[in-house]
Amino acid sequence: TIKSDAVSEAVYVIKAVMQNYEDAAITVKISLTDKTPVTVSGAAAASGLTYDGTAKTGYTGTPSAAPYTGAFDVTYTGTQADGTVYGPAAEAPVNAGSYTVTIAVPASAVYAGSTSISFEIAKATVTIKVQDINALAGQAMPALGYEALGLVGTDALITAPTLSCTPDMSTEGVY
Repeated sequence: TIKSDAVSEAVYVIKAVMQNYEDAAITVKISLTDKTPVTVSGAAAASGLTYDGTAKTGYTGTPSAAPYTGAFDVTYTGTQADGTVYGPAAEAPVNAGSYTVTIAVPASAVYAGSTSISFEIAKATVTIKVQDINALAGQAMPALGYEALGLVGTDALITAPTLSCTPDMSTEGVY
């Protein structure tokens, strides 16, 4: 075995002993070369990300690592706003939380390099709008209702708001 800083070589001689054939010797030379390090650049942390039900890559720009020209392995890790651990995953996160995206030259390439970028997905704002109601003096109090504005897709409130109003239903007025 011969080893230098950048190259490792190993020579193996395998001898095959056979009953009805002449013995054979096989020589195998294996050379290992270190990968060329590259700097992954061209990507910066995305800012102003807010939950909207869609995946967020967490970066802007186009990653590059010259002279490497292929695709990158992209991996996401982090913690969602509810404390749930996210990743490692190839899919960009959707939910509010703190994340890191790692952009790396694939292990199969002759180059090696990666960069990690931290980013946040902020919680969206939900507004609770109480529905106006009208009633005639002397009648029973009608049911109170509300509308949740800002929910995305099939998202729903975990806990419904408690609405209360105790008007004097025998007296005209705005309550």
